[in-house]
Amino acid sequence: VDFAYTEVFGANDLAIKKHRIAAALESAKAADAVVVCLGLPDSMESEGFDRADLRLPENQLALMEALKGCGKPVAVVLYCGGPVELPFAGDVNAILWMGLAGQNSGSASWHLLYGRRSPSGKLAETWPLTLADAPFAHDGRLYGGRTSEYRESLYVGYRWYDAAGLAVRYPFGHGLSYTEFQYASLTLSSTLLHPGEELLVRFVIQNKGERAGKEAAQVYIQPPEGPAYRPIKHLAAFGKYYVRAGREALARLTVDPRAFAVYDTAAGCWRTPGGRYRILVGSSSRDIR
Repeated sequence: VDFAYTEVFGANDLAIKKHRIAAALESAKAADAVVVCLGLPDSMESEGFDRADLRLPENQLALMEALKGCGKPVAVVLYCGGPVELPFAGDVNAILWMGLAGQNSGSASWHLLYGRRSPSGKLAETWPLTLADAPFAHDGRLYGGRTSEYRESLYVGYRWYDAAGLAVRYPFGHGLSYTEFQYASLTLSSTLLHPGEELLVRFVIQNKGERAGKEAAQVYIQPPEGPAYRPIKHLAAFGKYYVRAGREALARLTVDPRAFAVYDTAAGCWRTPGGRYRILVGSSSRDIR
């Protein structure tokens, strides 16, 4: 591959250097496509301290603002251990999140960027649009001191964003692919369960695209309304399936009886409230098929 590399900032460099941004912009204008590597330096994300916010460094945001005018496809490769705000998400053609993938992450990124492999990861965290949307953002007493009090109770992560009806950047369980998966033929081992019984969920995953890929399918439970204190829905099972182009795979997922139960603090034991439960199968917490 014929490429030009422009270093705009070093690994722990937080300064905005306009001349380097200008050089990167000129290089981008002469290219067919632009790959930008961004992420959080050790000074903003490491062991022994909490992150102060969800922002990327200002010099990286300044670079992305400048690249808006390059007129070329832009792909961002993002290295960070958790969610960050992405104000430029609507201005780029692709974002490949590599997490903290270790010493071979460069090779892995190359395989994914050039289509040798199809992305198949799914997010284990909700990515909010801004920090202000997070449940703890407006109570400074809970975070930042010697102790952190998790007062969200059951409404951790996607459970909070669903209950609050908030739009998010990327929902829990989200992940794109170079192919397209469809779901069909959902069946349950039983429509009437007694406490302590497992539920077997079966469905078909169809690969409608032209590339082989893997799909991480998810099963959620939506409990009935009642006096029990419960989220709108919660993850009950998941599985990852490799499906060749034009083929299909049978997914078989078992839901543990505990997934239907709540803890009765007065009685000191788990119990299963009766009622009509919905079984939801989807590609993410907000892409229920």
